[in-house]
Amino acid sequence: MKRVLLVLLLFVCAVTWACLMSIDFWRPQSVAAPGGIVAEVTYVDQAEFPDVTLYLSVRDENDQMVTGLAQSAFSITEDGDARDSTAFIGSGDQPVTAVMLIDYSGSMEDGDKMPDAIDAALAFLDELEDGRDSLGVIAFDDAFTVLGDLQKMDEDVRADLHDQISALSPDGGTSYYDAIYKATSMLKGVSGRKVVLALTDGEDTSSSRTDLNEMIDYVQNSNVVIFTIGLGADVRSATLKRVAQETGGQYYEEPSGSDLARLYTDIAQSLQEEYSLTYRSSTPQSDGTTRQVDVTVQTSAGEAVAVGSYAVGGTFVPTLNVWSCAGGAVLLVLAVVMLAAPRLYDRMRARGQLAEPGPAPVPVPPAAPVPAPESIPAAPAAATCSVCGEALRPGARFCKACGTPQAPFGTLRATTCANCGAALRPGARFCAKCGQRV
Repeated sequence: MKRVLLVLLLFVCAVTWACLMSIDFWRPQSVAAPGGIVAEVTYVDQAEFPDVTLYLSVRDENDQMVTGLAQSAFSITEDGDARDSTAFIGSGDQPVTAVMLIDYSGSMEDGDKMPDAIDAALAFLDELEDGRDSLGVIAFDDAFTVLGDLQKMDEDVRADLHDQISALSPDGGTSYYDAIYKATSMLKGVSGRKVVLALTDGEDTSSSRTDLNEMIDYVQNSNVVIFTIGLGADVRSATLKRVAQETGGQYYEEPSGSDLARLYTDIAQSLQEEYSLTYRSSTPQSDGTTRQVDVTVQTSAGEAVAVGSYAVGGTFVPTLNVWSCAGGAVLLVLAVVMLAAPRLYDRMRARGQLAEPGPAPVPVPPAAPVPAPESIPAAPAAATCSVCGEALRPGARFCKACGTPQAPFGTLRATTCANCGAALRPGARFCAKCGQRV
């Protein structure tokens, strides 16, 4: 039974090894070109799978966005298969769809936090294009307040949002999670790249839903990306980092608000200057696998490669090629050997090629030493006549009953002749057969 369990364990290990070798746990998002060009896949949208849309940024050696590239400058492969792009939006033409969250809890009254947050929000608002970009705004303290529903920008919308944002005054607690839930629900059903800018200066204190894992799952299932901004020294950076990383966004920490407006301007411009390419997957089945996507970008300064990946829903059915995986092959060979060894051994023993094993010797523990008993002198026995058995007086030389001479008590007398072996009479001094003195 133990042998069977061991073989099964080895087989499971071999299958697990082969599966793990086919999974990409981490892939770089960009590969720098010799000329300093860096291309990065910023987001993969598979909401319309098998049509997949890639969002890319291309930067030069000075970290400035490279604009003006044509569709022909990009080459796409998925899991090594070349794919043609079916749709393309160039840098500067990318529409922005965003919801902005503004913390105006009581702690925002410290220093210049609230004025800095208002200035940053207005800077983002001013970067948006009328008729192309869409924005929603939510402010939150103990509860969230929708200052503006998600709508395309125009002169009237911009002016109204400008007035409402400028009028915010800090008060109350912090319902950060509830505000994220509301922002995500506003973006549900909207196609394309969808982002939330979520600024706060502390931890959540007032939300009705406080489970971080559930909130992240909700955002991921809605294909929404969250950029988190931590303002001030008291911010809970670990939580904000996790929300950003697990939703495909980025975390920004600003210890002071002086650079906040510049940050919001950079975020708006980066979103607008991304490239997007749409292609059809080479494997349109929903098979539960992870697909690797490589985008090669040709620029006048050199070539760059951006690497991304996305997971497809469904049931994963691995196609194993164990011989391409040395570890899996070795484990399978060991499993076969372990399974065949007992039968091979039995056949060789039946043919007499192996000696029948004898029983293993049983070790005998050494006997404990037995202490020798103390020597006790025996009491002297009473003397008797060797002929008639009558008791003798101590030192008697003759039996008083039969008159037979007696040897002194304690002296040994022979019973047979040492010369011829004939029996001697009790008390005889000579052998009656050969005359030998005894």
